[in-house]
Amino acid sequence: MIVASVSKLRASLSEFLRRVKAGEELLVTERGRVIARLSPAASPSLSDSLREMERQGLVKLGTGKLPKNFWRMPRPKDPKGLVMKGMLEDRAELSTLAASLDHSDRVRHRLARPGAPPFHREG
Repeated sequence: MIVASVSKLRASLSEFLRRVKAGEELLVTERGRVIARLSPAASPSLSDSLREMERQGLVKLGTGKLPKNFWRMPRPKDPKGLVMKGMLEDRAELSTLAASLDHSDRVRHRLARPGAPPFHREG
């Protein structure tokens, strides 16, 4: 948690706001007494537990923007193929789950997915 006087806040507002956006809390003091607390605006899409983990410094939430050179960056190395193995395991698990559902469950599940194309009933 950051503590700053009103005069210090006024002199370096941009820097303090950058830190607050990054997840830190700021206590504003006047004559040594706390008069305000600035904290990041809560994002409706984040769970309370994730927000708490960010506050504790356990995770760092991204901005949602990729770096400008992202598509030109070298791919991470995975010599043991663990990423591919995990992806194939997930696909197999989903395939097994889909096969276990009866037709009405599959229809209900597909209709519940946002953006899923509608089913057309034959007959």
